[in-house]
Amino acid sequence: MGGGGSAIEAMMSALRMNRAILKTRRKAFDKNPSKENLRHQKLHFKEATPEEMLAFKQKLKAEKQKEKLLTGIIYAVGILFLAFIIYLISH
Repeated sequence: MGGGGSAIEAMMSALRMNRAILKTRRKAFDKNPSKENLRHQKLHFKEATPEEMLAFKQKLKAEKQKEKLLTGIIYAVGILFLAFIIYLISH
């Protein structure tokens, strides 16, 4: 009438194997031994000279001005197209 003996034996075997693996498993927050000898250095960023900053600001302003002009042209063309469509529908 049994029939569950082999399932219980498989479960016990799996638990034993998992317990053995747990002893050698590295935890998620353990230190990586390959990185322990590396020297950590502070990041150094290049400092911009006042002339470079001025050139960058001028370039940024010129790009922004081009973008505004292009946006204005697109809106004007869109309004003209819409006005033309309304004119054609009304006549």
